[in-house]
Amino acid sequence: MVKRSNVAAALAQFVSGLGKSGSVGQGYSFSTFGQVICQLSERTKLTLLGLHKMPKSSSQQVNLGSLAMPVGFWKRHKNPDTPTEVPIPITSNIEDNVPARSVALILESDLDESTRFRGWIEMQKSSPGHLKWAVSLSDTPEDEVGWGLSLGGILQGPSDWDHFQMEAFLKFNSRKRFSLQPGLVYVMDGTTRIPVFMFRASCSL
Repeated sequence: MVKRSNVAAALAQFVSGLGKSGSVGQGYSFSTFGQVICQLSERTKLTLLGLHKMPKSSSQQVNLGSLAMPVGFWKRHKNPDTPTEVPIPITSNIEDNVPARSVALILESDLDESTRFRGWIEMQKSSPGHLKWAVSLSDTPEDEVGWGLSLGGILQGPSDWDHFQMEAFLKFNSRKRFSLQPGLVYVMDGTTRIPVFMFRASCSL
């Protein structure tokens, strides 16, 4: 990892599939991750993520050399009381034997002590018009009524929504020991529409 004032960069490589047993032609994948973090302000951070995955056949020898795979490289510092935290993109739904190049941009901002904004977009080189995205905004003070809203989906083109999901919730706190959190989730997948009502409760002694 390289770090300079408000900018940090990291690079990691790993090989997967070396221990798999199977028929002739069974191969492995060599992947390279890149991450650049820019601290725009004390409360705002912009992150650029990149993935380059190249499958290899079992007949090709691999020289591991000096590889780095930092633990928790993609770990998020998630508040358990804020379910609308958007998930980290990159590496989802990528087939083992298909070359893949993916780039994602993540913006995170703590507007104040209880209000948080998260958002990301991801594009794959194999599908230039295929865009994954998600945004969330939440305000969850400890002693007041909180709320949260998240939107996300997959966009195939300018007007072609392949998947869309929305979640909204209210949070009621009682003396920092008990909280009730009703919420509504609406999922649109192709022609399917699924509304779901959720209810969460937590208690600490």
